[in-house]
Amino acid sequence: MLEFEITERIKFHLNRIQYYPISVNEKKEFQKISKCTLGEPVSFTMLQKIIKIQNDYPDANIPNNNNNKKNNNNNNNNNNNEKNDKINEDFKICKYIHELMKGSKPYFEPEKPKPKDPKKEKWLQQLRHEYENRQYQKMVRNVVVSKVFIIITF
Repeated sequence: MLEFEITERIKFHLNRIQYYPISVNEKKEFQKISKCTLGEPVSFTMLQKIIKIQNDYPDANIPNNNNNKKNNNNNNNNNNNEKNDKINEDFKICKYIHELMKGSKPYFEPEKPKPKDPKKEKWLQQLRHEYENRQYQKMVRNVVVSKVFIIITF
């Protein structure tokens, strides 16, 4: 199944779905997914459903809250206007799937570590031990050991 990571834009649209006139089962399904955090997977079919619902009910009575106080400021600063335009672009109604998926990446489940084979582990440990012994012998082979005889006289 093709899945994508949840972004702010997708989360915004998932939260808006509750205001559309859709069935209770669909609302529950969307609410369950809207509780997911950013970066978690959402299926491509779910994204298609969001677009379909928004296109089927273009005149739905949706409250317009962007959860950002910067939009409410009437400051004429050019930087703020550019930021506001960017915010408005991120939280506008998407008519096409590529608009909704903007910024999202395909989700790949992390690989699970393979269980270790005890026989293989024992064999690897033996190889490591042999290697360490060879390295030690190589290191000490040029060391001269002198024997000192002490003659004790009474």
